[in-house]
Amino acid sequence: MSGARAATIACVLFIGTLGACDLGKAAGPRFDSSATAVVVVPPRDFVSGARLRAKYYLIDGVVEVLAGFHDVQLDADCAFEDSNGAHVGPGGASYCLPDGVARHRQDQGPYLDAKCTVPAAATPSAGAATYALVEPNDACTIAPEVHLALPPSTRRTYASDGNGGCAVAGAASVQALGALAPADTFVRAVEATELRAGRIGARVLVSDDGSRHVIGGFDVVRGEPSRTGTTEDGMRRWLPARPAFVGAGAPLFADASCSEPVASKIGRTATCPLTAVIVLEGICGTGKFFALGAQIASVFQRDAKNACVSGPSGSVLAFRVGAPIADAAYEPAVFTDVGTSRVRRRGAGAQDDSPVMWTDLIDSVTNEACDVYPTADGSLRCLPATSAGVAFFADPGCTEPAFAVPTGCETGADAHFVHDSFDVAARAFEVVRPIDAIYEATSGGCARFTPVVESRLYAVMELDTSTFPLATELSE
Repeated sequence: MSGARAATIACVLFIGTLGACDLGKAAGPRFDSSATAVVVVPPRDFVSGARLRAKYYLIDGVVEVLAGFHDVQLDADCAFEDSNGAHVGPGGASYCLPDGVARHRQDQGPYLDAKCTVPAAATPSAGAATYALVEPNDACTIAPEVHLALPPSTRRTYASDGNGGCAVAGAASVQALGALAPADTFVRAVEATELRAGRIGARVLVSDDGSRHVIGGFDVVRGEPSRTGTTEDGMRRWLPARPAFVGAGAPLFADASCSEPVASKIGRTATCPLTAVIVLEGICGTGKFFALGAQIASVFQRDAKNACVSGPSGSVLAFRVGAPIADAAYEPAVFTDVGTSRVRRRGAGAQDDSPVMWTDLIDSVTNEACDVYPTADGSLRCLPATSAGVAFFADPGCTEPAFAVPTGCETGADAHFVHDSFDVAARAFEVVRPIDAIYEATSGGCARFTPVVESRLYAVMELDTSTFPLATELSE
């Protein structure tokens, strides 16, 4: 059943209480787990185009979630962003590049010669790629290049430090760069803002071929792309989606004495303009927001001997840190859950307004977020979204599974359900109890394991994945 058809049925079911239905907004009341057989379908947040056809998951027979796009002209699945970052260029452009491209990073590598003048691309783990992506130092000013990738071979490779040095990087499977692909080989998209009644609008990626999908919010008062997050006051708010960071890596400084910290952003995946600075605290990603200061051309860092030396150039965008921004400057986020009696989709919006985007899937049995994963019986299921490395045991006989999670993330409660996707088929577990020690299976038997960092330890019980909501992958 199509999303529009299902949403129309939901409108009919609720017409007595809702009145006229707007299929562009959340159809129906907030989810009530005590209700019987309530089905309210979130509106689709994606549309297929002439070239890009949507692939999506249908969960519990009703809820639709975008899984990606298929480029019918190239006959290949493609994405505007992958695990390596966004495929972006000047002007906020995004490109739907085929899955599994080989990669070369400008001024880094790999190279095929000792002078670092002959670029090559690293072969992806999945095998030979058709295309090779050359990631620029600064995606805000330089468009990415995509070449045809020549057949892979194992070669001695070299790497540049970005400052004129070139060194042997070891043998690796690489693909030489072939002809440059024409600009229209891949579908290009730019962002548009769809205003709502309130302060937060929807940020939509609109492609040249007519395909569209919602990717976030836009704060019309502050004039910046937004995402939901938690501020230091403990409230969920609409926060800057494109900040530079302090504390996200090796500290960088604006001066040769390494006394003035700067905010930075990796240039090859940056979408400009950046709009704020977040100073991260601890290992949980929370922090304070500051105004984005002037961009800095040269940065400094401390070396292994604690001397202040020149830092990376070209590949890192650096900015001074401006005045602090109060938490109250950001709009509170309001969440609405709609869906079936088993699976709901969480909508994020602002006060007295409809959701601008749809985020987490919520399993009403666990009351926690779930994501779609393949399971051992060959089906797709919406399993607990929280990932844990269930590679340990709670007992000296190594019979009861367990995992460890680093301490320091006390901003919210630990998940009561987790998945372990170390294998191709994901497994699901319920957290049973905290424990004081964990063990690992070794060639010599079962031995106590001491985590490298201070951690909280939990025993878990494996669950039957067939009891979780069923998902089906569909395409248009």
